[in-house]
Amino acid sequence: MSITVYTTYSGRASQVDTPDTEIKHISGVLSSQELPDATIEVNRYQTGISLQAGKAMATVKVGAREHPAVIVNEYGKGRAILLGCDVLSAFGNWKEMKYTAKRIPVTRSILENAEKMMRTAGVPLRGAVVDANGQRIPLVKTYYRRLGKATLIAIARDSSSTTRVDKQPALLPLSEKSHVYQVLFDEPGYLGFSDKAQFETSPKTQLLLAVAPYQVTGIAVAPLGVDSAQAGTTATFSVSLQTVPEGEGDAHVVCVRVIDPTGNPKKAYEKILTLKGGRGGFEVPFALNDQPGDWTVVVEDAMTRTKNECHFTLKPR
Repeated sequence: MSITVYTTYSGRASQVDTPDTEIKHISGVLSSQELPDATIEVNRYQTGISLQAGKAMATVKVGAREHPAVIVNEYGKGRAILLGCDVLSAFGNWKEMKYTAKRIPVTRSILENAEKMMRTAGVPLRGAVVDANGQRIPLVKTYYRRLGKATLIAIARDSSSTTRVDKQPALLPLSEKSHVYQVLFDEPGYLGFSDKAQFETSPKTQLLLAVAPYQVTGIAVAPLGVDSAQAGTTATFSVSLQTVPEGEGDAHVVCVRVIDPTGNPKKAYEKILTLKGGRGGFEVPFALNDQPGDWTVVVEDAMTRTKNECHFTLKPR
């Protein structure tokens, strides 16, 4: 099987007439199951490539000459892919390709061909946001960041390029079953244990999800030693994340707030700490003129929005 690519001019800008120009399948590298027949019109290809490492999954043939294309090279744990030809411009001027109904087939074709090349090269792909029918929702971007064993997934839609204004059900397939949390907005919380995240999307979608192989069931905070101290001294507190299975929660970020006896938060005592192995600690240096009485210390796990608090008695100096 092969991918045929029709070329109008070379990377050196010399005019050529090559109706038989093609990206040709190399036997033994691709198979029909991995990359079915497809035709892509391109405007440019790259000449002068000499392989010192890596494998060419295809070649651009111009007359009697063939140029390596879709070159895959592994280095350490990474893998790079060099196309060797300008595929994207074959679909039109990218800056002018706003999302309209007539551009849907073109956009899907770009994505499908890119995914085929990535899969054939052995690059694992993350899931795309799709609608109830399993069709990719255009102009939705996903951003991933590892946080210990957990992963943060930011989902945003380009509102300037879509004409659809109503909300629609959407889901994001996950690589494996995970505990899913919604981080942003007024309704955060645990969304369940699943191999997909389900939500609603609109042109104004801005969503932050957290997925982890463990479940956070609670968070504990307590003063070390005694639960009281005199003004002008420093009190030490411990924080521990409660997870199933136990001992998880490395790299979780915890926000700390300290509230005085009148209910006013003390901005100077707010802290952000990163847990190691689900545990951590912090100090509160009480001032000499801090009001005596019952103080409240509140901790919140930023990823799961799990909260807890403890009380501490401050005595006059």
